Amino acid sequence: MTMVIGIGNDFGSDDAAGLIAVQHLRGVVGNHVRILEQSGDGTQLIESWKNREKVVLIDAALSDKAPGTIHRFEVDTFPLPGKFLCYSTHQLGVSEAIELARALKQLPRSLIVFAIEGKYFGPGKGLSPEVAQSIPVLVDQVKREVEK
Repeated sequence: MTMVIGIGNDFGSDDAAGLIAVQHLRGVVGNHVRILEQSGDGTQLIESWKNREKVVLIDAALSDKAPGTIHRFEVDTFPLPGKFLCYSTHQLGVSEAIELARALKQLPRSLIVFAIEGKYFGPGKGLSPEVAQSIPVLVDQVKREVEK
């Protein structure tokens, strides 16, 4: 069974993008896909994807790209680029969890990360207009990924 994990914080503005994306996915993917919402705690992520063949993570990113830009990384083979998903309120964030799982040989056979560029990560509910406009595109890309 494929697993899709949306990562984020409902009260962190664009940080909620991963959570909102998986909420939209629930109605459009089949029963062969398990959908989870998580905060991005690395130890929880590693435990969630244990013994899974294919996992897709969706999270917000902050780099030099325009808000709403969607990135796709196959991290079962190569690490995430250094500037992506490296900020976390947890001691062990997404990037660190991936690399720890790689070292422990606990990565899923296929691990895809979709990262959507955020604009504002301060307190508040609701996405910036740029990120909100990209959510349907992101959902469609993830849907195609899990149906491969």
